[in-house]
Amino acid sequence: MPQATYIRIFLYTAIMLLFGLRSGAQQTVEKKVQWTTISAGVEYAQYPFGEMQTGPDVLHVVRINPRRARLVALSRTKQDLRKRTAQQWCEDFGFVAVINAGMYDVDLVTHVGYMKTPATVNNKRWNKTYESVLLLDGTAAPLPLAKIMDRSDISETILKSFGTVIQNLRLIKNPGINVWEQQSRAWSEAAIAEDRSGNILFLFSRKPYTMFEFNEKLLRSGLNVVRAMHVEGGPEASLSLCADTKKLHLAGRSETTFHDDGDEGMVQVAIPNIVGVKR
Repeated sequence: MPQATYIRIFLYTAIMLLFGLRSGAQQTVEKKVQWTTISAGVEYAQYPFGEMQTGPDVLHVVRINPRRARLVALSRTKQDLRKRTAQQWCEDFGFVAVINAGMYDVDLVTHVGYMKTPATVNNKRWNKTYESVLLLDGTAAPLPLAKIMDRSDISETILKSFGTVIQNLRLIKNPGINVWEQQSRAWSEAAIAEDRSGNILFLFSRKPYTMFEFNEKLLRSGLNVVRAMHVEGGPEASLSLCADTKKLHLAGRSETTFHDDGDEGMVQVAIPNIVGVKR
């Protein structure tokens, strides 16, 4: 057999083995994950995000089927002026899950990107550097009830077809492309993503990662994420579950906090704008 043929066979075998190992690793993650139904169309799981399978080195995931559970965005500007943590938003408005809607300005109210809901326009200005958009309350078939889109793919017709539009910093571009380069800064992360089946995911990692590392881990997690946006980092990053079967109130930590106490002793800070899942 010619030497070139041996080389081709060797390369083909090596490639197949590599894909097999990656597939096997993903299946291992999937088998270790236990999804818990916390409400109709809403599930919760902890994904191993590193060497540890429990504690701080996990990704908290709320998976929402928009065809069975309604996502709602609320803002402090219209509801009232009371300052609320994610837990308080959850309890006061009857949500089963709440996460940050995105970063906010120095007035502690205004969303940093464009944000409108059926009740109000929080910020009418588009942020030139934000390339990810969360669309809720779809009003025209066959548009979905909830979706994340890259800003470059959005037309005026699409914008007018959704009651809620929230612009945020992009993490992952369709169809699953990490748009961040490696950097030195790391922080706790709250994010919203969409998977290949059209589910919306609330994501929370208390353990700080750089955005490049977070995206890479997320894309290898088996969650089949195709798009994702950053909604907050550090102490303001929040995720609350208020279902009868599952109660959990998570808060991020600052970059300078090196002691890791896991999920214990976390104190949420007030956040002005949220996305929640109705009961």
